[in-house]
Amino acid sequence: WRHYHRRVVITTEDKEDFTSASYVASTRLLTLSTGTWPTNAVLGEVVYGNARYKVRARISSTVLELSSVDQEASNFTGDVSWVRSSYVLPYVPKRIESVIVESIANELTYIDPTQMVREKRRFTNDNGNSIYYTVRPSDYYAGINEIEISPVPATASRIEITMHIRPMPFRTFEVKGT
Repeated sequence: WRHYHRRVVITTEDKEDFTSASYVASTRLLTLSTGTWPTNAVLGEVVYGNARYKVRARISSTVLELSSVDQEASNFTGDVSWVRSSYVLPYVPKRIESVIVESIANELTYIDPTQMVREKRRFTNDNGNSIYYTVRPSDYYAGINEIEISPVPATASRIEITMHIRPMPFRTFEVKGT
């Protein structure tokens, strides 16, 4: 049925580079001396050298708390980048037919979520054209799926996804009062 065949367009976010960031391992806080973190910084990752670190919280416009799982073993000061590789899908996909980066008319290749970890490490500092995608449960929203792309594009790109979606179960809500 055509109702279950959907086209979704996602606009990726620009990679942001920052100079002179200081990380304190004991508090897991990463502080900028100049510039401000994006307001949605918790949806992305910080890249330092050849490593990526998930953002746990945006404390202020210049301070981020990094995840304890990914924390750097020691303090550091240097240049960092903020990237966002995953985006929420508005539907639960049954089957994805194609994922195309519109600006370069490049179709991305599906890989298993476990393989994406390896690919993200391999392309940490390579912000060329995206090659791979995967679909996985969201880290931030229960019951929602995200599409993750690698490598992360350096500039904003439009990604067109065509998919067959799963029908949503009927839900009823009770309202009392006026």
